[in-house]
Amino acid sequence: AGATEAAEAGVDVLRQGGNAADAAVAVSLALTVAEPFNSGIGGKLVGLYYDAASGQTWFIDGLGESPLNLPVEEIRKASKEERERGYKSVCVPGTVAALELMHKLCVKLTWKQCADPAVKLAEAGFKVPAKQLFVFKEKIDVVRSDAEAMKIYFPGDEVPAEGTLLANPDLAKVMATLRDEGPGAFYKGWIADKIVEASRNDGVGGGVADAAGSQSAATKRSATSPAGTSASAATIAAAEKRCRATLMDSPGADGRCCRGLGGPRHAGG
Repeated sequence: AGATEAAEAGVDVLRQGGNAADAAVAVSLALTVAEPFNSGIGGKLVGLYYDAASGQTWFIDGLGESPLNLPVEEIRKASKEERERGYKSVCVPGTVAALELMHKLCVKLTWKQCADPAVKLAEAGFKVPAKQLFVFKEKIDVVRSDAEAMKIYFPGDEVPAEGTLLANPDLAKVMATLRDEGPGAFYKGWIADKIVEASRNDGVGGGVADAAGSQSAATKRSATSPAGTSASAATIAAAEKRCRATLMDSPGADGRCCRGLGGPRHAGG
């Protein structure tokens, strides 16, 4: 893990009897708190999980895809800076959907057990480690345009010193909602509404704003694994956004994947 506290979250769920997938879910959620400029639930994720008992290996695809209503011509006319930063530059986040699928396929503990460490970490705060200082120094000028982010990560409008404790009550509220209501709460409800509000305040009336707004139409796409057990991939219907898991054959000469769960991805993402 990229942060000590996130690694400790993984160790904590292992001590509760969890497996490697439980730890991966816990660590990923905790990194949203403790590695703010490199990790987060607003991003994307891919996972590879080997089940020693069955000999099966799952590849979980939670890469971000472009919103269905992306204003293509508007993006083409946008400046290089607009296409690199801000809401015109981002895809529909796939991390939470991928973690949900990993949890359904691979883990032993409950979702709440896996998500709880991230909630507690956001409430208590994480200590800025020496290895993240260069990233904070690199990002401070980028973040200056966001007053709320500056208050959280750069108190006093300066780069925090090593060991500074940074709590994030607002993020704690988000993580608590995901813990208590499940991963789908990221794509439907007040969290999605906040994404829409922020994107529109940034001058984006389509694209991600439309995709986030369509989260209210989020459904569960049912699929069946080769073992005959039911699994689900979170689907953002209007944005054709999906997370996919593929059961890979035992290692072979060509390394091809087969027996897909969830079908082929939509093109254009």
